[in-house]
Amino acid sequence: PPLRHPVPTHPAYIPEPPSTPGSPATGYQRYSSSPQPNQNQPQTSQYFWPGVGMAGLGVNDATAQIGMQLGHSAVAAGQEYMQKNFGSLIPRTISVKHHFNVSNSYVLHKLQVVLFPWIHKPWGRRKASTGAERQYNNPYQQPQNFLPPRQDINSPDLYIPTMAIITYVLVNGLQQGLQGGFKPQVLGELFSMSLFVIFCDLCFIKLGCFLLSIPSSDSLTMVDLIAYAGYKFVG
Repeated sequence: PPLRHPVPTHPAYIPEPPSTPGSPATGYQRYSSSPQPNQNQPQTSQYFWPGVGMAGLGVNDATAQIGMQLGHSAVAAGQEYMQKNFGSLIPRTISVKHHFNVSNSYVLHKLQVVLFPWIHKPWGRRKASTGAERQYNNPYQQPQNFLPPRQDINSPDLYIPTMAIITYVLVNGLQQGLQGGFKPQVLGELFSMSLFVIFCDLCFIKLGCFLLSIPSSDSLTMVDLIAYAGYKFVG
């Protein structure tokens, strides 16, 4: 015969937990099964914080306006101080960026001009024709509106002199290392000597301009002179 599960003859009874002094007076309801969907669930209380404005923080509108005016005045004073003390450095930074605006094609042709100058002509520098062209070609344009080295082979740059000095220092250090007399101080001494040679060239040029009463020109800046003096390390 088929097996049958035993059926309980007495209803199941779940005893209520004993009440404690700290338990609420209303107690709670225990379900022997899941509660019915139509039964009302206890509503949870929600709390809303009212919007807190400046008045709620103890600051009235007049005080807030005074604080904002003081903040604007402090920012304006800081900008004026920076422009007064460090504003002169901005054109120099732009000029340095202008002299590093090079390309691979420019470097190759410039090295050819430096090593074989007698086969190159003309030597005049080019200027941008319109303001829109200057802004499009070079955002770091110089005040005299010369084209950057990338677009003018006659424009002086700082990339080739910098790489030439570094190469000169490393090659001399390698040569001394092959001879067994290399020391770490040699690199610093060679680099310092290179900068000193460029400084002497600049002093000689300035002295010659002073003795010959040659006025300074905006078309030839100190950065240009440094670039021209650094080309000697290419050879």
